[in-house]
Amino acid sequence: MAIMTPNTITSCIISLFFMLSPALVHASYQLGNYPTLQYAKFDTQGRTLANTTNSISNSIEQGDAIPLKFDKEMLANRAWILPSKYYGDQYWVDKILTRDWVRNMQNLITNFVCAEYRFRHRQYQSEDCFKQESSNINAQREGMPFVSGQFKQNSLETNLDSTHARLSYKMWLPSGNSVSLQSVFGSVHELGSFFGPYRRNDNSLVLTIYSQVYRLNQDNFRGALINTTPSHYFVILPSSRELAAAPNQQAAAKQALAQAKLFILNRAY
Repeated sequence: MAIMTPNTITSCIISLFFMLSPALVHASYQLGNYPTLQYAKFDTQGRTLANTTNSISNSIEQGDAIPLKFDKEMLANRAWILPSKYYGDQYWVDKILTRDWVRNMQNLITNFVCAEYRFRHRQYQSEDCFKQESSNINAQREGMPFVSGQFKQNSLETNLDSTHARLSYKMWLPSGNSVSLQSVFGSVHELGSFFGPYRRNDNSLVLTIYSQVYRLNQDNFRGALINTTPSHYFVILPSSRELAAAPNQQAAAKQALAQAKLFILNRAY
């Protein structure tokens, strides 16, 4: 009979945890819950966000977030929203951060929230918040965004050209297949437990939004990329339960935008 030492017991527990992890994640999806940002993998070594020192956790725990609207507060934070190492000097930062930049992010959030609402209410799949429900008996129900359905395979993307600024904005939430929700850089998570002002917001949704900006050429088509590496933005929204309580998907999207906050990263505390 083998003798179980403390070390072997610990090893067995760790092995069991990793064996059960996929099943636990699947069960979480079955219950309609997204993985938490707290325990999402942050680096290639498999360390979680909560177990590393990083600007995302710092921002959350400091409550360093601003409303998602184009105003003086957003402009005051432009150096952190559009870091010069990716976007160039102050001229380009001022040129890029416009109402259209904010509007494109708002459009992306609107489309996500509508899909999330349709999933919670077992409504038919759509790419448009304002399209009438399908009467086709073969139409598919909206899947859980980035877990099943259309956004498991396809990214959710919004594009907006600003002919005045001569820029084109692209923002997207990557498909579930392209970036796992087990990663911090997956499209959507529930916040999880953090210290600070968001400690009571465990179930709030957090989107990881990717963004690139192009110059427009003389024919108003996209030319050169300004930031060749996509930027990541973390936006906190109401919980799925709160959004599902709205009377319709448009109202849910309006509620989400009213409460959406953009975390400011890389600030020195």
